[in-house]
Amino acid sequence: MAFDIYGNKLRRGYCEVHPDVKSPYPCYYCLLDAEYEHEREPELEWEPTDEEICAGTGHKYDGDDEEGGRCYCGKKRYPAGGPQFEKFDHAKQIDDSRRLVKKIMENENIEFERMDGK
Repeated sequence: MAFDIYGNKLRRGYCEVHPDVKSPYPCYYCLLDAEYEHEREPELEWEPTDEEICAGTGHKYDGDDEEGGRCYCGKKRYPAGGPQFEKFDHAKQIDDSRRLVKKIMENENIEFERMDGK
């Protein structure tokens, strides 16, 4: 007596992998599965090292150790607490944008009217 891959009795003329398909093994779905497996990328033959993984992210800051900040693999050092970025001043950016717009409008002889009524 034959069985399908799930341990059930195999009906005559049905696929043993896809027991609801009335076609002997390999059925249409088996062939599709095999084609899909063939098209998939091959698995890596090696495991990437910590340094290779970290290099893929550009050695970005990953935390502090006893010597200060560092990337994941430790190849790149940072100040304790990570890289310090200049804070963005929104008010200054708005004022600079308004000055630029006003200058452009004056050069083009366009009347400038503020939206906030000031």
